[in-house]
Amino acid sequence: MFRCLALFILFAGFAGADVPVNMDFETDAVVDSMPAFWLCEDPDCSCAVDSLVFHGGSFSARFTSELDTDEGYLERTIPFPYTGEMITLSGWFRGEAADSSTSFGIFLLPLDSQGNGFDYESLTFDEFKEDSPWREFTVSMSMMEQCDSLTFGVFTAGPGTVWADDMEILVDGVALDEAPVRVVPGAELDHQFDSGSGIEFGDLSSFQMESLVQLGRVWAFLKYHHPVPCSGDVNWDYELFRVLPFVLDASDGPAREAALMRLLPEIEALEARSVPMHSPDSIRMEGDFQWIDGAVIGHSLAYLLESVYNGRYLGDRYYVLSTGLPSFVEEEYSSMAYPDGGYRLLALYRFWGVVEYYFPYRYATNNHWSEQLGLSLPMFVEASSALEYQLAARSLVASVGDTHAGLWNEPDALNEYLGIYHAPLTLSYVEDRWVVTGFMHISAEESPLEQGDVVTSIDGEPLSSRAEQMLPYANGSTPWAVMNTTGRYLLRGSTDSAVIDIERGGQQFELTMPRVLREDLDRSMAAGPAVGNESFSVMPEGFGYMDMGSIKQEDISLMKETFMPLPGIVLDLRGYPSDDILYEVADFLIPDSAVFCEITLPDYSNPGTFYFIEPLYAGGGATVSYQGSVALLVDEGSISSSEFHAMVWRLAPSAMVFGHATNGADGNVISLSLPGGIRTGFSGIGIYNPDRSETQRVGIIPDVAVTPTVEGLQAGRDEVLEAAVEWLQSP
Repeated sequence: MFRCLALFILFAGFAGADVPVNMDFETDAVVDSMPAFWLCEDPDCSCAVDSLVFHGGSFSARFTSELDTDEGYLERTIPFPYTGEMITLSGWFRGEAADSSTSFGIFLLPLDSQGNGFDYESLTFDEFKEDSPWREFTVSMSMMEQCDSLTFGVFTAGPGTVWADDMEILVDGVALDEAPVRVVPGAELDHQFDSGSGIEFGDLSSFQMESLVQLGRVWAFLKYHHPVPCSGDVNWDYELFRVLPFVLDASDGPAREAALMRLLPEIEALEARSVPMHSPDSIRMEGDFQWIDGAVIGHSLAYLLESVYNGRYLGDRYYVLSTGLPSFVEEEYSSMAYPDGGYRLLALYRFWGVVEYYFPYRYATNNHWSEQLGLSLPMFVEASSALEYQLAARSLVASVGDTHAGLWNEPDALNEYLGIYHAPLTLSYVEDRWVVTGFMHISAEESPLEQGDVVTSIDGEPLSSRAEQMLPYANGSTPWAVMNTTGRYLLRGSTDSAVIDIERGGQQFELTMPRVLREDLDRSMAAGPAVGNESFSVMPEGFGYMDMGSIKQEDISLMKETFMPLPGIVLDLRGYPSDDILYEVADFLIPDSAVFCEITLPDYSNPGTFYFIEPLYAGGGATVSYQGSVALLVDEGSISSSEFHAMVWRLAPSAMVFGHATNGADGNVISLSLPGGIRTGFSGIGIYNPDRSETQRVGIIPDVAVTPTVEGLQAGRDEVLEAAVEWLQSP
């Protein structure tokens, strides 16, 4: 369990290393009021100071949840500038469960300087009764240097009430007022360029552009290899701004080499050290250092960079938290909607460098990644407005060729450019045409539009033309994934209505329909089970049907009981999983444990290298497994976790996959901030088939290819489901 955190930080009574106040709920205690400095965000939960039930003093905190299945939290966040090995949360609580399924717990969640959680520890208790006594609790976790603040508290899983009292945070068994405080890294003491880099680009020569490409490579290499930036002793963003004018002023190779050497914290070779290495047969990808060529960048610079590589930093990195998946600690500079030239260049270098050293599929980007720096550079240098900068960022991210690698937020300029309104339709690219496949607002349901209508133009502009304009900015792992992404933007606009031209049955129609604000779209209207209205059901043909986009954990037991005697079942993976059901369903389907995928992780001792870890297994966990045939339905909308589920469930002995190849973007996602408050990210681990063949940019290939047709959509048919049922009915 790793909770999805909406971070609201309250700093209370913190001066240096003071103990956080109101851990005993006595501070400013007013009966039935919210405890000071604590948070309870969910409207279905409430918290109040209680003077009738308490452990010590005169008060406790009473937290009540009416949530049936989700977790409710009473929490607080404190700054955490301490150093040590272990964090411990202790205290007392008691609970009253509303039903037998309710449990209670406590949790610790450390956060980095950007408010991102990078670890989680919890302790759960159940079997509470109305007269349950107070229980003492203790939960501990290892401490990371990058812990900037700490969120902690109590939670309920299911309806009930829990009381908490006399809580305490310790570091290595010592109270916070006695715990050692870590030294503030030098990177956080440098404020010279907080208000801007002071750098703007005029017309640059080809030599200067080439110099900026070399600067980006050197800057990113040192950031993840040299001990000084790796340890956070300097603000590496600001070091770039200090060196940049010298690089721009260089007029020949020797002058450029001298300027680039200014970026080195020390103009002397580092002593080589022993670096742990993985076995050659476990390596999937190694770092690319061919650019460290004395004939190109200068022999003295190349010699020093080679020494940095051989003596590279091996400890905990300041800019990269290595807790399994990498987590990047970067300043967003969110107030800079249109960053100046130096900060725009920083955005390019930062993203390029993270992909260069921490993207598992660097070998499969749209262009050779070493060349992408030069290809993207003109857009960032020449961006003359916030919009042009944001489009440059979007184009750069799209060049990764990963559906996970999109802009996760839309800054104002980009949002206005794409359109704050949306005609509330879902479009799919079918037989080279844009076809209506769903509605996302009641106004669309009440319109004359029907599923299967072909949209040819909007506001007088052909959709084919709009799509062509969007393609450079549309992220996608495969051509069909790119079109899937593109379809989300074609009906956006700046006006609250749109004139739409459609084709139906060989005839042309024009209609005016309202657009709605994007936040008013109801995407659930375009989803839902393809059979019936429930997450699972028995089809008229006598086969089981399960919709992965709506099935919940609590449904699985009844679903297995219902499906067990049936001759065949259909598992619809054309939506995103709504709950964690992968392994429980795998045990139901797969009689013996089997490998379903291979995984690569980054080698933090060798940035740029990814290696295979132990493969993942599934199945074999049930006394009796399902004996019938299993049809899996997939399409280009099956992405990430959906693809992961398909990799597992297709191991059922009598399984067949029907539909279109999946999206081709599997694996956990990691995030990154760029100047201007831009949030992005990409696939963070490599996911491969058991034989180590590719899934990224390939997808899960169906056993039976079935592509919907316009004619079928207009007739209300689900041709993928029909093909699966036909197979199940065959001998």
